[in-house]
Amino acid sequence: MAGYKYIGKRIYYLKVDGRVILDTGEAEGWVNPTTSEDDWIIYSELSKYNKSEVDFMELQFGEFKTEFAECTSYHVDVAKKEIVFEYREKPNPPEIPQTPSLHERVEKLESNEKFQEDMIVDNAYRVALLELSAQGISL
Repeated sequence: MAGYKYIGKRIYYLKVDGRVILDTGEAEGWVNPTTSEDDWIIYSELSKYNKSEVDFMELQFGEFKTEFAECTSYHVDVAKKEIVFEYREKPNPPEIPQTPSLHERVEKLESNEKFQEDMIVDNAYRVALLELSAQGISL
Protein backbone atom coordinates (compact mmCIF):
# COMPACT_ATOMS: atom_id res chain seq x y z
CA MET A 1 0.00 0.00 0.00
CA ALA A 2 1.41 3.34 -1.04
CA GLY A 3 1.57 6.18 1.42
CA TYR A 4 3.86 8.26 3.54
CA LYS A 5 6.14 5.95 5.50
CA TYR A 6 8.79 5.96 8.21
CA ILE A 7 11.25 3.16 7.55
CA GLY A 8 13.85 2.15 10.12
CA LYS A 9 17.40 1.18 9.32
CA ARG A 10 18.97 -2.23 8.88
CA ILE A 11 22.38 -2.88 10.32
CA TYR A 12 24.32 -5.63 8.60
CA TYR A 13 27.20 -7.13 10.57
CA LEU A 14 29.64 -10.02 10.44
CA LYS A 15 28.48 -13.02 12.47
CA VAL A 16 32.01 -13.83 13.59
CA ASP A 17 32.84 -10.56 15.41
CA GLY A 18 29.85 -8.21 15.17
CA ARG A 19 31.68 -5.67 13.00
CA VAL A 20 29.15 -3.50 11.17
CA ILE A 21 29.56 -3.61 7.41
CA LEU A 22 26.47 -1.65 6.38
CA ASP A 23 23.99 0.72 7.96
CA THR A 24 21.18 1.33 5.47
CA GLY A 25 20.00 4.47 7.22
CA GLU A 26 16.41 5.49 7.74
CA ALA A 27 13.91 6.64 5.15
CA GLU A 28 10.90 8.89 5.44
CA GLY A 29 8.38 9.95 2.86
CA TRP A 30 6.73 8.37 -0.13
CA VAL A 31 9.17 5.48 -0.17
CA ASN A 32 8.85 1.75 -0.53
CA PRO A 33 10.43 -0.52 2.04
CA THR A 34 13.06 -2.96 0.83
CA THR A 35 13.66 -6.53 1.85
CA SER A 36 16.99 -8.00 2.87
CA GLU A 37 17.15 -9.63 -0.57
CA ASP A 38 16.70 -6.20 -2.18
CA ASP A 39 19.54 -4.84 -0.02
CA TRP A 40 21.94 -7.52 -1.32
CA ILE A 41 21.22 -6.27 -4.83
CA ILE A 42 21.21 -2.53 -4.02
CA TYR A 43 24.25 -2.21 -1.74
CA SER A 44 27.63 -3.16 -3.23
CA GLU A 45 29.17 -3.32 0.27
CA LEU A 46 27.25 -6.55 0.89
CA SER A 47 28.54 -8.21 -2.28
CA LYS A 48 32.01 -8.40 -0.68
CA TYR A 49 30.72 -11.08 1.71
CA ASN A 50 28.96 -14.42 1.58
CA LYS A 51 25.40 -14.31 2.87
CA SER A 52 26.27 -17.04 5.37
CA GLU A 53 28.86 -14.71 7.01
CA VAL A 54 26.43 -11.84 7.53
CA ASP A 55 23.42 -11.20 9.73
CA PHE A 56 21.35 -8.06 10.23
CA MET A 57 19.24 -6.24 12.77
CA GLU A 58 16.18 -4.29 11.76
CA LEU A 59 15.47 -1.17 13.82
CA GLN A 60 12.34 0.92 14.10
CA PHE A 61 12.40 4.45 12.70
CA GLY A 62 14.14 6.70 15.25
CA GLU A 63 15.23 3.81 17.47
CA PHE A 64 18.50 4.64 19.28
CA LYS A 65 18.48 8.07 17.59
CA THR A 66 20.37 9.78 20.43
CA GLU A 67 22.86 6.94 20.82
CA PHE A 68 23.73 6.96 17.12
CA ALA A 69 24.12 10.75 17.17
CA GLU A 70 26.43 10.75 20.20
CA CYS A 71 28.51 7.59 19.74
CA THR A 72 31.90 7.45 18.06
CA SER A 73 31.37 3.89 16.81
CA TYR A 74 29.23 0.84 17.37
CA HIS A 75 29.21 -2.90 16.78
CA VAL A 76 26.88 -5.79 17.46
CA ASP A 77 27.26 -8.13 20.41
CA VAL A 78 26.77 -11.34 18.43
CA ALA A 79 25.79 -13.47 21.42
CA LYS A 80 23.08 -11.07 22.62
CA LYS A 81 22.18 -9.60 19.21
CA GLU A 82 22.41 -6.12 20.74
CA ILE A 83 24.09 -2.97 19.51
CA VAL A 84 27.05 -1.86 21.62
CA PHE A 85 27.68 1.87 21.40
CA GLU A 86 31.14 3.25 22.05
CA TYR A 87 31.78 6.80 23.17
CA ARG A 88 34.89 8.93 23.34
CA GLU A 89 35.45 10.35 26.80
CA LYS A 90 34.66 14.03 26.89
CA PRO A 91 37.56 16.21 28.02
CA ASN A 92 37.10 18.41 31.05
CA PRO A 93 36.09 21.91 30.05
CA PRO A 94 38.82 24.51 30.48
CA GLU A 95 38.73 26.57 33.63
CA ILE A 96 37.20 29.94 33.00
CA PRO A 97 38.95 32.66 34.95
CA GLN A 98 36.66 34.55 37.28
CA THR A 99 36.28 38.11 36.07
CA PRO A 100 35.82 40.60 38.90
CA SER A 101 32.50 42.38 38.92
CA LEU A 102 32.28 45.96 37.74
CA HIS A 103 31.86 47.08 41.36
CA GLU A 104 35.05 45.22 42.39
CA ARG A 105 36.98 46.70 39.47
CA VAL A 106 35.85 50.26 40.32
CA GLU A 107 36.82 49.72 43.97
CA LYS A 108 40.27 48.52 42.91
CA LEU A 109 40.77 51.51 40.61
CA GLU A 110 39.68 53.91 43.34
CA SER A 111 42.01 52.20 45.79
CA ASN A 112 44.89 52.47 43.29
CA GLU A 113 44.06 56.12 42.67
CA LYS A 114 44.05 56.85 46.43
CA PHE A 115 47.41 55.04 46.79
CA GLN A 116 48.89 57.07 43.93
CA GLU A 117 47.59 60.33 45.42
CA ASP A 118 49.15 59.39 48.78
CA MET A 119 52.45 58.60 47.04
CA ILE A 120 52.40 61.97 45.23
CA VAL A 121 51.78 63.82 48.51
CA ASP A 122 54.49 61.79 50.27
CA ASN A 123 56.99 62.41 47.45
CA ALA A 124 56.14 66.15 47.39
CA TYR A 125 56.76 66.28 51.15
CA ARG A 126 60.13 64.52 50.73
CA VAL A 127 61.15 66.89 47.91
CA ALA A 128 60.22 69.87 50.10
CA LEU A 129 62.29 68.46 52.96
CA LEU A 130 65.25 67.94 50.63
CA GLU A 131 64.95 71.50 49.30
CA LEU A 132 64.80 72.87 52.85
CA SER A 133 67.75 70.72 53.83
CA ALA A 134 69.71 72.03 50.84
CA GLN A 135 69.03 75.56 52.02
CA GLY A 136 70.28 74.63 55.49
CA ILE A 137 66.88 74.72 57.11
CA SER A 138 65.96 71.75 59.27
CA LEU A 139 62.71 70.89 60.89
